[in-house]
Amino acid sequence: MVDNAKCINIIIASPSDVKAERESILLIFSRWNSAHKGVHLEPLMAESGAVPEMGDHPQHILNKQLVEKGDLLVAIFWSKIGTPTLTAKSGTIEEMREFIKTKGPSRVMVYFCTRPLQVSPSNLELEEIQTLKNFKSEMRTQCFYKDFANTDQFEALLYPDLDIKVNQLLKGELPTPDSQKTVLTQDTWYNPDHPDPRLQKPIDLGNSFSEIAKNFSIRMDEFDKIDGATNDKFLDLGFHVFMSVARSIENQIISREHEIPHSACLKYQDIAIRLKDLAGSKSVNQFSKFFEAGKRLSDELEILVASTNKP
Repeated sequence: MVDNAKCINIIIASPSDVKAERESILLIFSRWNSAHKGVHLEPLMAESGAVPEMGDHPQHILNKQLVEKGDLLVAIFWSKIGTPTLTAKSGTIEEMREFIKTKGPSRVMVYFCTRPLQVSPSNLELEEIQTLKNFKSEMRTQCFYKDFANTDQFEALLYPDLDIKVNQLLKGELPTPDSQKTVLTQDTWYNPDHPDPRLQKPIDLGNSFSEIAKNFSIRMDEFDKIDGATNDKFLDLGFHVFMSVARSIENQIISREHEIPHSACLKYQDIAIRLKDLAGSKSVNQFSKFFEAGKRLSDELEILVASTNKP
């Protein structure tokens, strides 16, 4: 490693059937490091990235050690899902889910090999292949993934993807879930001393996603009935409603993160982010569009609640 270079640890997670791709990663990282000054990529693999430890299941110990060190994760799959563990279909999947939970899905890159299997039909592990297909479908809604046909194509995909992800990481664009929670609990957007009592504290929208969606819809229907700016429809009031809804959604995500599917969390979080962006865009010149955009997000939230069926 070059002295004073920023070291980025990248976990390499995969079952045993992609040996060629795992070996090629060392060459890719070497090429990448030679071409970039001030940054050094370090692959973390199970065979070299963990130390002996007692007191827990071996896979849990491995996950803990690698996830704590890892900044990014590269996962590779072909025909196998891996060896089952006590809590997951495979050690690789358990490792990925632990990383996503701790470091976030935006730090994960997943690659699925599509080359034909060189085995007879009688030797095919159909159940394992179906499990792998199901897992691939799950990944469509959770993180970044690509298909590749051979090792050369894998190398051609991974190198520029590393460029993108490393750049995002260095620019602070890939915050961990814990750091996002800290921001959520610290910033205050309402004004306790505001002359309008409606703007002095957050709006109580309920204690479930369905209640939030219902009460948000009621608020937007009230705005829709008013033509133009009035004492009951003005930019600061719209800002206050949008921020109250965003905060309510975020609080639900934080308090119920172990109860709702991760894919649903991402969709709720996306709506909250867009509501906050909308709130910050308030402008007299965009008065009508400001409230129209809020109504569209309200409708989208109701549809999401209905589709996830998680009140």
